Amino acid sequence: MKLAVPHSNPPHSATCCVLLFLRLPALGKVKTRLAAGIGKVHALEVYRCFILDELAMLDTLDASIIVCFTPADGRRECASWLGSGRDYLAQAGGDLGARMDAAFQEAFTRGFERVVLMGSDIPDIPGSVLTSGLACLQGHDACLAPSLDGGYYCIGFSRSGYCPAVFRQMAWSTQQVCAQTRSILMHHNRSLHLLKPWQDVDTRDDLAALCRRIEQGEAAAHTRAYLKNTGLWDDLVRSV
Repeated sequence: MKLAVPHSNPPHSATCCVLLFLRLPALGKVKTRLAAGIGKVHALEVYRCFILDELAMLDTLDASIIVCFTPADGRRECASWLGSGRDYLAQAGGDLGARMDAAFQEAFTRGFERVVLMGSDIPDIPGSVLTSGLACLQGHDACLAPSLDGGYYCIGFSRSGYCPAVFRQMAWSTQQVCAQTRSILMHHNRSLHLLKPWQDVDTRDDLAALCRRIEQGEAAAHTRAYLKNTGLWDDLVRSV
């Protein structure tokens, strides 16, 4: 059943929400595939930069931002790192799908009408992509942003179009995730808007591709600075 549209026109930040999913940085616990190519320490610091770059972009949007962190006992550490003024939510549930479902359910319980969830390995994603996703949810049940490896880097729903089935019994971390998600949405008669495909960063080759994308412009400033200051940038560019 479709929910009634409010008569008032509150600001987007009161009706739109972005859920940023992240794991608290810990040596050997994040970006393990990337670490195989550049080492654990560099992978850890690059991951920190990814999150700072994404938050810098998200802070420019007219939407509320909720940082969804794991492990669940890391709220104090997360706030110490990213600032006490942010809205933090511990990821709750079992596998990734259960945790994503719980985050969406919490956002809709808080009264948000349009919610998108994004991962923490796309530091150069333009804010316009997220803005487009939130906007399209005024006329669509769902939005989905494919990543080039067969998964997706962002998924969103309107409150009335929410479909938790996409988070159940999914073969996560496979090349079929995006296709399976689209199939489930179609099966449940949800209208879908596809956002711009993007390359997330999981491997050394992905990081080299990121260097090419951000060589010009101002995207991913923290990541760019770290790669250049450590000499990784030159190594990555030469390896292409």
